[in-house]
Amino acid sequence: MNNEEKILAMLEKLNATVEKQGRTLEGHGRMFEQMNARMDQMQTTMDQIQTDQAEMKADISDLRTTVTRVAVTQENVVIPQIKLLGEGHEMLLHKLARKERVEALEDDVALLKSVVKAMSQRIAELEKAGSETA
Repeated sequence: MNNEEKILAMLEKLNATVEKQGRTLEGHGRMFEQMNARMDQMQTTMDQIQTDQAEMKADISDLRTTVTRVAVTQENVVIPQIKLLGEGHEMLLHKLARKERVEALEDDVALLKSVVKAMSQRIAELEKAGSETA
């Protein structure tokens, strides 16, 4: 084999190697494109997460403000009114007659009604008898 043939053989090997490296580079280029697409998706997801976090922080801040306002209202308005209501009930309990006393009074009133009815009938009979004799 002469030098020219050796050079041609080396060029063919070199050409095959360059073609192989070209195919490898094309594969790497496709992988980089896929990686870039995935990175874009990840960036979009991260941006959305950051937006969601900001919204959640704002919501939590609003919630804290509302809870504070409710607590202050409860402390300054509701609890004093409940205490007043409790005091009113206590006064009513002291003023109201006990159940046993009310029951005794009901029995007495029933007895008085029957006595008044009986006396009214008796008076009516006496007036009737008196008007017949006169």
